[in-house]
Order: sequence, then C-alpha cells, then structure tokens
Amino acid sequence: MKSFTTLLAFTLFALNTVLSAPMPSSSVVLQLKNGRTARCDLPQQPSRDRADMVSSKLVATYLVACPGVQEHSAGGKTVTCEQSQLADAEVANSMLRDACATHQGSHSVA
Repeated sequence: MKSFTTLLAFTLFALNTVLSAPMPSSSVVLQLKNGRTARCDLPQQPSRDRADMVSSKLVATYLVACPGVQEHSAGGKTVTCEQSQLADAEVANSMLRDACATHQGSHSVA
C-alpha cells in the first residue's frame, strides 16, 4: 500500500509539472498607418499553425504584407505584418480581428 501511495504521489507531481508548464503561444502583430498596433494572441495549440493561417488570411487580401517572422525557442512565433498604402487602418484592423476570432485568438489594439 505504501508503494502505491508513493507511486500515486509521484505520478500526480509529474502530471502537475507537465500541465502547469506554459504552452508556447504565438501572435500576429499588425502595424497600422495611424501609428497604432493591432495584435492577435493565439495561446491555443497548435498556435504556430494558427498564426500562419491568420497571417495568410491577411496577405490574401493584398491589403496587408507580413514580411517578418520571429521563431521563439519555447515553440511559438510572432508574425509581423504591415498595413499597405491601399488599406484603411480600420479595414486592416477589422480583417485582423475577424481572422483572429476565426482561429480562437485574442485581439487587442494599442
């Protein structure tokens, strides 16, 4: 019985350690022409794939370019995008908000 209790305690400790570790998250950052920055944070896995899908949706409109990608050692990434001269800041922000919501992200503007 004592060995079972010890094994159970060790298993619960190991599970707690694994489950409490931060999951790698990714984000898409959009620089708007009005000086503000719109951001889509994607904490849910697979966040790297979701960041690619969000940025691809923006680039497909031809109103946003995403020239920069920074890979994180923890497994996530940050995709940096820029509003084109043809797009209005509100339109670009709205596109990011919609793409972010589609992929269960959290949208913010600073």
